[in-house]
Amino acid sequence: MLGEHAFNNFNCANRLSFKPANANFKSVPSAYFQGRWFEQSTGKETVVSTITEGSSLFFQFEGTHLEIDFKVLQTMCIVAVSIDHQVYRKMPATERCIVSKCLNPGKHEVRVVVDAIKETDDLWYGGKGLAVRSIVAEKVRPIKPTNKVAWFLGDSITAGIHVNGDPEPETNSYIQSYGNIASENLKLTNIPMAFGATGVTTGGSGDVPKAIEYLDFAMNGVQVDCDQPDICIVNYGTNDRTNRNLFPAEFKTFMMALSQKVPGVPIVVLRPFVGDFAAEIQAAIAGVPNTIYVDTQNWQFERTDGLHPNAVGSKKLGLYLAEKLRSRFENDFFE
Repeated sequence: MLGEHAFNNFNCANRLSFKPANANFKSVPSAYFQGRWFEQSTGKETVVSTITEGSSLFFQFEGTHLEIDFKVLQTMCIVAVSIDHQVYRKMPATERCIVSKCLNPGKHEVRVVVDAIKETDDLWYGGKGLAVRSIVAEKVRPIKPTNKVAWFLGDSITAGIHVNGDPEPETNSYIQSYGNIASENLKLTNIPMAFGATGVTTGGSGDVPKAIEYLDFAMNGVQVDCDQPDICIVNYGTNDRTNRNLFPAEFKTFMMALSQKVPGVPIVVLRPFVGDFAAEIQAAIAGVPNTIYVDTQNWQFERTDGLHPNAVGSKKLGLYLAEKLRSRFENDFFE
């Protein structure tokens, strides 16, 4: 059962600006999907799916009533919905999910964020994350953000897993992750590439492989096609501590691959919040173009389990990161 907090508002608003867009998936032509989405067949129908928390879809509609038809593939996921830049509301992603039925008449802009997926479901090989069938409303059309794009690459901490404790997925929340907090503060649209228990030396939950093996894939064998970033934030190392001898070489290999994938884009590399690998990370990125190292040693934050930040701690980390990014880039970089 979903806990009551899964339905509560989280006091964080969608601060993005939008423009008309073309749909990027034929099976759901009324929305623009941003992040690690893909089409897959489930029986007699084709749906748009993702196994990655934080993936988003955007659309505009007219009228007072909105439903989104999700397909439950394994464990029910949770979405966070912001209408007309209001605070997000969290809700279970059910079939014919009633998002709102008493809006004011007129046009409305919507962002739907995949807020929580159970990390141990059949993700990588089965693709059993969140699936979208259709949007049920009047005059629905795709829109997309005009804001700059940030990629966030990391593990469960970056994905917002356990930010509200246990059990998951109901206690996971990407919108409460430090990356989303920083993005909202800087008015960035963000694309996370983060999975529980993963690192540069190890695969993790849901049979997701190590970072370099999912960099180009939305799930096993499915190439990812998402918006190119204006900035990348990397946070690996927490789950690599049992492979200390492998970390320096594999981190450098990953960073070179990422740099080649996003040429000219600044890549901000965080020291893991557990405090490890400071020297190894700095040595590994020394020859990688456009990298910036950020030492997080003095970033104090509260935790849920001794490792994962809780909601208060995650907000602190997001604000630390936003402040650090503002100090490292020109004033107009985030405009």
